[in-house]
Amino acid sequence: MGVNGITEAFVAAVASEKVLGSLNYWLMVFSAGFCLAGVLFVRVLSLGAIGLVVANIFNLSMRIIWSWGFIRKYFLKNRNGNALSDLERQLSPRNLIPNPAVVAAFALGWVVTYWSDQEIGWMSLNAKIWHFAIGCACALIVLGVT
Repeated sequence: MGVNGITEAFVAAVASEKVLGSLNYWLMVFSAGFCLAGVLFVRVLSLGAIGLVVANIFNLSMRIIWSWGFIRKYFLKNRNGNALSDLERQLSPRNLIPNPAVVAAFALGWVVTYWSDQEIGWMSLNAKIWHFAIGCACALIVLGVT
């Protein structure tokens, strides 16, 4: 949500009225997509609250892609030579995707804390302390990788 907020704020600050009109059109399309994805994930696939989260991920991803395309065009217009190739590299969508080591660290952290919740639980004070300590250790590992 943070990336979406930053990219859309930039677009709103520098775009012409024509572009903002186009953005408003696309926001309506993305909202309709969110509604359809919500129905698909919640009703058809019976995912409940998780389905709403997935539908929101879909919606925000589409909005980020649209805004990122505008930002690329905005910064790349009237550029040439080495400055253009450096800027193209910096504005590559690949830069939005985390390093695989970071993704692996988060995945490992999720697996370990899920295991901790299932095996150690949360029923006694001792279990809560252990589960919390394991979560903190996972957080430190993620911080170390990032």
